[in-house]
Amino acid sequence: MKRNIIRQLLNVVIINIVVLLLSSCEAKLKDNTYSIDIVTTNDLHGKYFDSLYVDGKANQSSLANLSSFLKEFRESGADPILLDIGDHLQGDNAAFYYNFVDTIQPHIFSRVIRYLDYDAIVVGNHDIEAGHSVYDKVREELGIPYLAANALIEGTEESYFEPYTIIKRNGVKVAVIGMTNPNIPSWLPKDKWSGMEFVRVVPLAQDIVNQVIAKEKPHVVILAIHAGLGSGEESDFENEGRYSAKVIKGIDMVICAHDHREAIEFVDGADGNKVLLIDGSARAKLANKINVEIKVEKGVVVDKKITAEHIALGKDYTPDSEYVSYFKEDYKAVQKFTSRDVAEIVEDIQIEKALSGPSEYMTLIHKLQLASTGAQISFAAPLSSRGVIEKGVVNYQDLTTIYPFENLLYVMELSGKQIKDFLEYSYEGWINKSTPTYNYDSADGIIYNVYKKRKYGERVEIISMSDGKPFDMEAKYSVAINSYRASGGGDHITKGVAIPKDDIESKYVVKKYKDIRSLLFNYLESEKVVKPEINNNWKFVE
Repeated sequence: MKRNIIRQLLNVVIINIVVLLLSSCEAKLKDNTYSIDIVTTNDLHGKYFDSLYVDGKANQSSLANLSSFLKEFRESGADPILLDIGDHLQGDNAAFYYNFVDTIQPHIFSRVIRYLDYDAIVVGNHDIEAGHSVYDKVREELGIPYLAANALIEGTEESYFEPYTIIKRNGVKVAVIGMTNPNIPSWLPKDKWSGMEFVRVVPLAQDIVNQVIAKEKPHVVILAIHAGLGSGEESDFENEGRYSAKVIKGIDMVICAHDHREAIEFVDGADGNKVLLIDGSARAKLANKINVEIKVEKGVVVDKKITAEHIALGKDYTPDSEYVSYFKEDYKAVQKFTSRDVAEIVEDIQIEKALSGPSEYMTLIHKLQLASTGAQISFAAPLSSRGVIEKGVVNYQDLTTIYPFENLLYVMELSGKQIKDFLEYSYEGWINKSTPTYNYDSADGIIYNVYKKRKYGERVEIISMSDGKPFDMEAKYSVAINSYRASGGGDHITKGVAIPKDDIESKYVVKKYKDIRSLLFNYLESEKVVKPEINNNWKFVE
């Protein structure tokens, strides 16, 4: 028996020695020059299919185009690391259908990712917007890491999603550290991200980079963040790409997303190196193609050469017929769902007109919100800045043009003064063009003027309610507003009205409805025929 025990102990010791020897030499490469390729997508917004589900209308680019590029690239002998940097579960009716209609079978995104052989996915803010039931399900289905190191389990320092992954190619170890956008609580109601809290990219990323380098000894370190390029300043909380590239030690590149911009830059890094900073537009228009060449001498990496380019998927690649055929039945299911006729619109609606004053487009949105809630006042902004809602029969697919996001509809109770303060904040950004157009909120239910040349706080003059009754600064009013704005998005509520973020839902939100696109479907279907009109309840005064 003693011999057996001794033999077992010796076996354990031998196994441990072997493990130690393997781990100690695992990161070492023989003297040579190594090359690895990395391909990334970002902000797909549901562009899984090459068609818009209507005869004769097609997406200019989609994952079907990416499939063609990948097939060609892999046939050339390449074995790229394939990453997506977030915002893949929202923006197209294909995503909506598998988010909320067909919730039984595996999500189409999960299946597409497996088909294309992705290595890791980063969580975007619009993926969290889909809700726990969607992204938790997708996380289980993917079979690859779903990354968001800075989405912490509430009250802990542990990540809700995976913080990083190690990927090997040609003997080269690549660490991919994923981060989502830390500003999610400012845009989404808490039930969408319950059980989590979000911290900014810097300095958490530095801590994780240090840990990964010490533990994994990677040859290449990638910081993949669902945040925009930004100004390069520490104060740019939402868009920390350029700032991260400047200050985080130990990284070779920062792959950005979120802002839908195109960029390939080399930033002076904290180690004295040149850090690649890259951003790849949106909706599968581009793919980022990156090559890293590593030179090893005497077992040590002595040089890294990084090159990058944008691949124009929509311009240079047609949809892959094998991909299209493989997902044909999924496409048909979405097409059947989206091709339902909703109503007839008797005149074109030019969305761009909403940027300069009252318009048919915003009148439609305000009427929808007031009719769906019975609220006294409506706040809304144009969620598109261009495009046309063409006259004729509108189907469900057309509703994504009218309302492209899955925002819910809320009712808040605000005082007359708070309503004025909200509008003052909105028109400050609008008049000075210092904010995105999706923050250009106007109101319905009241009659008012906006004086462009007056100073902030004195621009908005509310004359009366729309029915002519007096508007009272001290009275309480019910206000229809989307969930993004009600949660603090755009800062109209938190800065303009000065309501603390933690007080919004508990003290001011009095009712919640389902997503606005579904309400729009119900509204238009009940109307049957819609004649666009402008409710000139407000105007700019020079």
